[in-house]
Amino acid sequence: MMVDSFILKEGVDPSDYKSSDLTTDCYYVYLEDGSIDLARGSTVGIFDMFYDKKKTITRMKLANGSLNPKLNKPNI
Repeated sequence: MMVDSFILKEGVDPSDYKSSDLTTDCYYVYLEDGSIDLARGSTVGIFDMFYDKKKTITRMKLANGSLNPKLNKPNI
């Protein structure tokens, strides 16, 4: 089953979010322009989504969420 990847919020500061509010499939996506987006999904799906938008990813970091993505949504 293919899980859709999507951007939860653009231009975030990772220190503003607690891991207890995020699901385990949330990632901080660091972009070439210096901004950071919060995205949810698989790493490949997130990469493909940003590639299609012509945005260059410099780094992806797991947000260390603790909520089960099948049962919960991120509290952002």
